[in-house]
Amino acid sequence: MPGSADVAIVGGGLTGVSAAYELACAGRSVVVLDANEPGMGASSRNHGMLGRNFKHPFGKLLETRGLDAA
Repeated sequence: MPGSADVAIVGGGLTGVSAAYELACAGRSVVVLDANEPGMGASSRNHGMLGRNFKHPFGKLLETRGLDAA
């Protein structure tokens, strides 16, 4: 483990790892702390549905709500 980091993230689930990735891409040094292996906490058991499809197609939202709200 490094002696210092710009950012410490507690939790190696989907949100923590995603935040760490984005911060690292932005040039920050990041350490992720978790009691278990990454992804083995709530992210592996919450029965959430992550997918690449939106519930409402973006084109339809753009038509009905405009760019700012879409």
